[in-house]
Amino acid sequence: MEAKNWIERTLFQRAEARFFLGKAVVVTGPRQVGKTSLCKRWVGSNAEVLWLTGDDPDTSGWLQSLTTDRWEVALRGKRFLVIDEAQLIPEVGRIAKRVVDFFPNVQVFLTGSSSVLLTGAVNESLTGRKWEFTLLPFSRAEMQAHFGVLQEQRMLPERLVYGAYPEVVLASDWRDDRLKLLADSYLYRDILAVDSVLRPEALVKLVRALAFQVGSLVSYHELAQLAGLDAKTVERYIDLLEKAYVVFRVGAFSGNLRSELKRAKKVYFYDNGIRNAVLGDLRPLEMRSDVGALWENYALSERRKALLHRGQSAEQFFWRTKDGVEWDWVERTAGSLKAWECKWNDKARPKRSRAFEAAYPEAETGWVTPSLLDDFLADGAPQ
Repeated sequence: MEAKNWIERTLFQRAEARFFLGKAVVVTGPRQVGKTSLCKRWVGSNAEVLWLTGDDPDTSGWLQSLTTDRWEVALRGKRFLVIDEAQLIPEVGRIAKRVVDFFPNVQVFLTGSSSVLLTGAVNESLTGRKWEFTLLPFSRAEMQAHFGVLQEQRMLPERLVYGAYPEVVLASDWRDDRLKLLADSYLYRDILAVDSVLRPEALVKLVRALAFQVGSLVSYHELAQLAGLDAKTVERYIDLLEKAYVVFRVGAFSGNLRSELKRAKKVYFYDNGIRNAVLGDLRPLEMRSDVGALWENYALSERRKALLHRGQSAEQFFWRTKDGVEWDWVERTAGSLKAWECKWNDKARPKRSRAFEAAYPEAETGWVTPSLLDDFLADGAPQ
């Protein structure tokens, strides 16, 4: 990504404040969201960095052969060690631990496009020796800071269709082809590297089925029939899709009401553009019948980004009764319970649920429309 097109990432300063504190910086996230570009911004264009990549077949063997004395030679005059695509290097956690322990003046960076591969490789070796960060496609706040609040609001229909991957956002042409390439070439690469994925064609069918059902209740048994898998395999594949930052699951919120759904699940995509590319449907918003689902997926994925960037944690659910009354998004923290309903129409208002209000009188409730989106993403009460 060229410097003139650089959109400042919220993660940049958050992570930079923790450099040279005796820990590695581990950055995970989907492919093609700018992890490599972010590291280049951190280390600058000087000779004080040793940059390695797991995509280089010679790198792994060379790293395995390094003793502490050889590391001394390799890192002489260096302030930074970057291991890009670190999930491809066996025992990368052990390798990074040696540098962290013996070379405290060298800041170590590990980047990887799959938490299932990378964090599993580093968690045990780097326990207590790492800062972990997640980089996702551009957030609304990041694009507002770059393009301006008004311009970003005007771009909302396009964001719902094309999403927020850097290459797509910054492209002046061939956006459809670029997005389809992202979905076809990169989406499954890390997942298929896992030994338990034995039927890639079934995985593709599963992702398409999930894309069709965004915002709806999902049944593992129904998905299994559509993909030609068994229900346990479907659940395992969805878990891998989550760890590869393709989708995220939301469970049902329930208390003591007999009419509440308790075990149901919904699945959303981290990026609207990937969802639409999987379906092969990049038509403009005015030509679509799935605007409600697109709006819900966009708003809720942006809320997750906003919480992540603020370093906030909240349990996230949806709420629904057996007769279909629901709140799309419910958040519970130690001190609050909040619920929202997503509506693309600015004039729409959600129906009140007397059952929810009676069961949870402490809850704040509201709605998410385009004009209220920024309030929803801010750390405030429902409007």
